[in-house]
Amino acid sequence: MTDESVIPTAFDTFTFVILRMAPNPPVQSDDEAMAQQLAHLGFLKSLQEQGKLLAAGPLLGQADESVRGIAFFSVPPDEVRALFEKDPHVVGGTMVVDVMEWMTPAGGVTFTPAWD
Repeated sequence: MTDESVIPTAFDTFTFVILRMAPNPPVQSDDEAMAQQLAHLGFLKSLQEQGKLLAAGPLLGQADESVRGIAFFSVPPDEVRALFEKDPHVVGGTMVVDVMEWMTPAGGVTFTPAWD
């Protein structure tokens, strides 16, 4: 018989986002790509300032190169999906998002705002 004391009694739930390259992104000049990236970062910063975005950043060394970054949110998945409809990368057709909930034992993870 398994010791049930290993089962957490409470969970914290966060909305988790995987940002991926779109299957057929438009061709952009370096200047266009940089402008879109800066707009994307400004978008994320505004979400953090609103208390919705907890943490976000790019990934390195992943096996699937289409996966570009991840983010954690304090608001429900439906709201996050609606928010990302305004993300410059999504609007521009260069990125798509996978949005889901992530559960972790209560109190095990905390986030500190990174942008000042």
